[in-house]
Formats: sequence, structure tokens, C-alpha cells
Amino acid sequence: MPIILTLDDTLATVLEVNAQLVGETSEALAQRLLRDRLLDSKVIEHDMFQRNLAAFNHMLPELLQTHAGKAVAFLNGELVGVGADRITLAQEIWARYGYTEILVREVALTPPVHFLPYPYRERQNFPDVPIP
Repeated sequence: MPIILTLDDTLATVLEVNAQLVGETSEALAQRLLRDRLLDSKVIEHDMFQRNLAAFNHMLPELLQTHAGKAVAFLNGELVGVGADRITLAQEIWARYGYTEILVREVALTPPVHFLPYPYRERQNFPDVPIP
């Protein structure tokens, strides 16, 4: 099913120049760029993460008043769950909506910082580095 797009003069010129640089027709380059952007799961995941994070940040003042200290889950930029802890909430959301990308955050004025200790096993590989 062909779709005809009308580009403004600036975009059409940029497309033509870039197509010539890479040795493609402007139509082929446009299709490749659209395919890469629309079908690339990394782009979709990044966009979804950004949408969910923006929704969380937008709702944070309200969430601090209503759900401080609890975990909240966002899917497609919408609040879809509240729970006591992040792991249980994530499992509940995945059971309800299927295994999809969600944002699960603790409602706090400053995000919690988790200390991840450097594995002792790895330190043994460097005998000249002092172990604290």
C-alpha cells in the first residue's frame, strides 16, 4: 500500500543531498530511514522509556502526596499500578499486561541510591591492587 508524503523544500533538499552522498535514490533513502526509525526496537524502547519517565516526573508532586514511599508503575506514559515494593509490582503488571517495557520507580523526592559492591572474586584477579 503506497503512501505519498509531501515534504517541505528544506527537507526535500536535505533528503536529495543525503541520498546522493550515500548513492541511493531519495525514495530508497526515505524508506530505509523510516524503516530504521519505525521498526527499530531500540528506538521504540528508548521512546517508551522517555514517555514513562516524563509521565512519572510530571506526576511526582501528586504522587508524593498520595503514594510516598510506595512503588509506582508506568506503561505507555500512564500510571498503571501502585504497590509496596518494585519487584512485586513489576510482576503484577507483567501478569496483567504481558511482558512489556514498564517503568517502576519508588515515589521519593530524591531517587534511592543502591550500593553495588565490587565482587571480591574479581578483585582476586588483580593481586597488586590493594583490597580495602
